[in-house]
Order: sequence, then C-alpha cells, then structure tokens
Amino acid sequence: MGKQVEALVVGGGAVGVCTAFFLAQQGMQVTLLEKDALASGSSHGNAGLVAYNHAIPLAGPGVLGQGLRWLADPESPFYIKPRPSVELARWLLQFQACCNERAV
Repeated sequence: MGKQVEALVVGGGAVGVCTAFFLAQQGMQVTLLEKDALASGSSHGNAGLVAYNHAIPLAGPGVLGQGLRWLADPESPFYIKPRPSVELARWLLQFQACCNERAV
C-alpha cells in the first residue's frame, strides 16, 4: 500500500504553493505535486498575480485614442485581427460608448 498523505496539493503554481504553505503553517504534513518546476506554468507568465488595485479598465476614459493605435499592433493588449464583421463593428461601437467617466 502507498504512503498515507494528510494533505495533497496538485499543482505548483501560485495558488498551489500558497495553499501548501498555508496548510503546512497549520501543522499539516503536505505533499505538493507538480510535473515541472514550481511556478513554471501559467504562474510563470504572471497569470497568477492578482492586483486589483493596479487594474485599469480597458474601456476607461482616454483609452479610445490609444485603442485605435493598438488595434493595428498585433503585440498590443487590444489587437483585433481585422476582418469584415457586423458583430465586431457592433461591439466596437458599444465599447466606444463605454469609454467615459460615467460608464467606468
């Protein structure tokens, strides 16, 4: 029979490591399973960072001008591959309507 485990955490990303740490702080024997190096998955690309106080609404005031420049740049956070689309045109118009102080 295999080894008894008191707490098993699967995934060594930001959430998994913090969970394992917290459980160990509470006195539990923790086993952390990770197929690769710790924080090498989505946490490696900063996807595990939660910083609500640093989040700027994409549809914030003044973003529209910058957004138009970003639309043409495939490396930008607002790039949309150009294509003829009624749905996309409708979405862009709705997005434009949200780019003001009242809507944010």
